[in-house]
Amino acid sequence: MRENRAHLSADEVYTMARQELPNISLATVYRNLREMSKQGLLLEIRTEGEDKVRYDGFTKPHYHFKCVKCGAIYDLDPDLYEAEMDKTVSARYGHTVKTHQVIFYGICKKCSDSEKSH
Repeated sequence: MRENRAHLSADEVYTMARQELPNISLATVYRNLREMSKQGLLLEIRTEGEDKVRYDGFTKPHYHFKCVKCGAIYDLDPDLYEAEMDKTVSARYGHTVKTHQVIFYGICKKCSDSEKSH
């Protein structure tokens, strides 16, 4: 998962895992993905308009962009992550922030360029 920068669903992980472990069950994949997320080894990404959870092996806090046309999810440059945002929210509201997740929605460059060429 860390080597693959795609944001895979459990079904996609299952398909890949079966290449190495043909007898693995989908339930095992779901259980392990949930456990790895609880342990902080994976990030769970839930986006608007999508029932499935996607998983990200890059666990350093970072932002995502989701294309509303093709459904692709991209990591944005980790330098965009504002680490002070957690501290600001904690100080302003008295909460203890452990992390946060931001997802930008729009049309990716590939889809935008495709629209322009038509």
